[in-house]
Amino acid sequence: MPFLPVPANTDSPAMRQALTWCRENHIPIRRCSDKHLKYRALNYWPDRGTITLDSGYKHPHGGFDAFVQTVLTMRAQEQHAAQR
Repeated sequence: MPFLPVPANTDSPAMRQALTWCRENHIPIRRCSDKHLKYRALNYWPDRGTITLDSGYKHPHGGFDAFVQTVLTMRAQEQHAAQR
């Protein structure tokens, strides 16, 4: 079963938005801290809008929209690879 953290009352609006979107879209994320979310090799800090990969790459764009687009792209690539 995927790990889908639930927003807490103490979460910032940006964190609640990210967590809610992940739950609604069945994105299995880990909550590494009260400020940090992780999807596979992608790291996202909603309050700052920062997106990085474990490889050290920093996404040139930040924010929620870039997070959503990056997660959807990664998910599509994984699904495509699984079909091969």
